[in-house]
Amino acid sequence: MRIHQRSKAASILSVALLVSAIGLYLTSFYRNSSPDFGATSDSFDGRSEKSASLPLNGSLHRPKENGSEKVRQDRVAELVAELISGMDVATQQEFRLHPDGSLSSAPTKRVLMLDELLRLDPKAALLQASNVLANFKSPDEWAVALRICALSDRSPTGRVFLEERLRALLQHAPWQERPTAGYLEAFDVAVYIGGTGLMPVLTDLVERKNNSPISKAAYLAIDRLVIAEPAAVLSYLGEHPDQMQGRELARANYFARADMSDENQKKIAESYLLAPERSERELEAMLSNFPNANFMISHNLLTVSKTLDATEIKRRDRITLDVVNTWLSDPRFSRLYPRLEGVRSKLEQFVGPNPRR
Repeated sequence: MRIHQRSKAASILSVALLVSAIGLYLTSFYRNSSPDFGATSDSFDGRSEKSASLPLNGSLHRPKENGSEKVRQDRVAELVAELISGMDVATQQEFRLHPDGSLSSAPTKRVLMLDELLRLDPKAALLQASNVLANFKSPDEWAVALRICALSDRSPTGRVFLEERLRALLQHAPWQERPTAGYLEAFDVAVYIGGTGLMPVLTDLVERKNNSPISKAAYLAIDRLVIAEPAAVLSYLGEHPDQMQGRELARANYFARADMSDENQKKIAESYLLAPERSERELEAMLSNFPNANFMISHNLLTVSKTLDATEIKRRDRITLDVVNTWLSDPRFSRLYPRLEGVRSKLEQFVGPNPRR
């Protein structure tokens, strides 16, 4: 579900209430959005299994908050023993998340046990997560194991291990061919890690038009990285024009997020627009969506979806309007004048005409 934030406060409140009421899950975006990463459906196309159904709702067992320490320790020992045994049972439920990233449901008992163990004993969970990440058995278990590692070991060494294991997951061909919901949710770990270290892997996955769920998951991960660290990620994309081949329109959406109130981002956007190799089609896509204030709201394994409030959007729009007016008087942008006129007209509808014009 794509939400356009450039609207009146009432609309924003309605969106907030809608999100609170029904919840949104990334899997529907990955599986049901259009080929150009546009509108999405809220339906979930999960895979059903013929197996015994367990009456589970996000966990196998939740000791009472006022339970004794011995109860907790006994439950931890039970979970560890079951995980070590390797035994598993399918639940006939989907991989779904609570707002805090914990599981509300999962397709197997082992996945739920890992999630519960993290709540009860992060150190024990970290050991079991390391065991899971040593073998390519279950992408859904890997997703929860990566979350455990991220939350239980924040050391530099832990960070390196987390990135290395995520890279292994993203590049594991058998899981790419039939991505599970948990596999797709694991792309959020890249957003949590941040930076541009995983950009070569993510841009390669975006280019895979024959694998729609993977391509869309990678697209959204990069988009959320742009929102979190715009200067670094846009600079990377500008310096690596060989990447995103065949996905130039997706790249245009990323650059349309550049914040003109930040001088560094402004320079990056100008370099992008003035690049002689930039196609007319890509320029049209960028400027028709500029400034991009669309956001995806979702429950994620580790991160919280970021948006802008109406006041901040309007502030940026006013600054962008000033910048566009400057570009329209700069002969370097003459190739773009007709399109920039369209951007100016759109922004004036949002914030009113610039009195200095």
